Amino acid sequence: MIFNTFAYYLLFLLPAATLYRCTTPRFRPWVIAVFGCLFFVFFSYSMSGILGVLCLGIFLWESITSRLYGPGSRWCMLGLVQSVLLLGFFKYWNFFTGLLLGSHTNPLVWRHAFLPLGISFFTFEFYHLCVGPPCGEG
Repeated sequence: MIFNTFAYYLLFLLPAATLYRCTTPRFRPWVIAVFGCLFFVFFSYSMSGILGVLCLGIFLWESITSRLYGPGSRWCMLGLVQSVLLLGFFKYWNFFTGLLLGSHTNPLVWRHAFLPLGISFFTFEFYHLCVGPPCGEG
């Protein structure tokens, strides 16, 4: 678990909490966002290399383009398909390739597979945004 390491406490928690308390309320969300991104990049890279860091790029891309999404729009449906495909790739790659090729002889097994932080949560929140009832209904 990465939340009980000295690196977590010394590199992220202590500096983030100190800077958060020292800044004005206007800049506190930025402190949280910057330290969150640094945390994700550091631990993703140390555990899974550059592929883990690229997951932050996926999150940032979705954050930037989410303004184009409206419930039921083509952009929203395209984003939903993209997020479900990414979820399937990261979470179920070994399962599906094991079904197709056999679990003992699978040359495509992804050893040391990892999950981007919160991928299931964000995918299903996005699903709710795209196909859920409009606000105030249901």
